Amino acid sequence: NLKVLEQCKNATAILFLPLFKSKEFRDKYIVRFCDYMNEIFSIDKLDALITDYKDNYLEMLVKDEVRWKGFTYENQLEAIAAFKTNYLKTFDGIRTFFSERPKFALQHMEQYLNIEESLLEVTLSIEGEGKIKINSIIPNIKKGEWVGKYYSKIPITLTAIPSENSKFKGWEGVSGNEETITVELTEDTKITAKFE
Repeated sequence: NLKVLEQCKNATAILFLPLFKSKEFRDKYIVRFCDYMNEIFSIDKLDALITDYKDNYLEMLVKDEVRWKGFTYENQLEAIAAFKTNYLKTFDGIRTFFSERPKFALQHMEQYLNIEESLLEVTLSIEGEGKIKINSIIPNIKKGEWVGKYYSKIPITLTAIPSENSKFKGWEGVSGNEETITVELTEDTKITAKFE
């Protein structure tokens, strides 16, 4: 009911919003938000899920529609064609929504938190055998490179994770040879973790 929703809104304002007065909390929130946009909600991952859902469930969805709503068509073939067309449009709409989502989500966050920092690209690659953890995620760099967007002057944390048969040698593109480093971007940056 509306009263409960209003109480939840007030609790959020009282408990959560004051945390943004802390620069440390604000920066960590922004970085985590970017992690989600770059990896968890990336269009590549979501596109694969949408395609998988379409491939595995389209026929089942259409049969269900024909069973319960097919009587509105003159014959079953016409009903199948109509429902299939509608579902395919729906999948296209979902795909469009998720491909546009990061842009609008970041705009909303920028407005809400008054973010004036620039959105920059960080490109990660690996030389040798290992992985890179950026903040809270370990992106899939098997295709050679991974590109994410983060804000300038808001620290990001990189951790080199050697495989069992290798050891960390150093970073290229940023200073520091420790396995975990903190970087503040000032421009689009390419970073390579080197393993031997």
